[in-house]
Amino acid sequence: MRTRLRAMCSTLLLIGAVACSTGDDDSAARWAEARVTIDGKGYDLADVRMNVEFGEDGYYNIEAQPSPDPGEDCVPGLSSGMFLYGALPPRAHSLEDLSGEKLTVEFSGDGDDANLCFPGMNGLLGAEEAWVTIDSIEDDRVRFSMSGSFQLFDEEGEASDMVASASGTAQLTVY
Repeated sequence: MRTRLRAMCSTLLLIGAVACSTGDDDSAARWAEARVTIDGKGYDLADVRMNVEFGEDGYYNIEAQPSPDPGEDCVPGLSSGMFLYGALPPRAHSLEDLSGEKLTVEFSGDGDDANLCFPGMNGLLGAEEAWVTIDSIEDDRVRFSMSGSFQLFDEEGEASDMVASASGTAQLTVY
């Protein structure tokens, strides 16, 4: 009886330790990385996450932080990184429906929003005509690529055209 009780306690402690070590960590897995290129200049990204919600108002978003973290906003009051988002096509009801799909990148243009923004750019990028392609989905890993034309909105309110692309692997969360 005592041996059995010890075995049960050891098992419970092991389960508790595993649950604590894999719990709600705020950072994505180490493999969740990407690289974005804007008019020939490259930026490495880490903590790449893709969130998807299916349904009538289905959407996706892919967010990533610069690596290494520059420790500064890209423009005053706006965090650096990649922020791609948009609506899912009405025919997308499951992850299988997204594999190989080309998703439109949207931009709200409301002033405190950006699709791409990094220190030294002297502004933020908003999508003009851009797409995310879901290359593959395996478990919680999404391989994606992005390409398109963007507007650089500088700190004086002027806009200029730029081309950007990205590819990487994001950690997937489905809501």
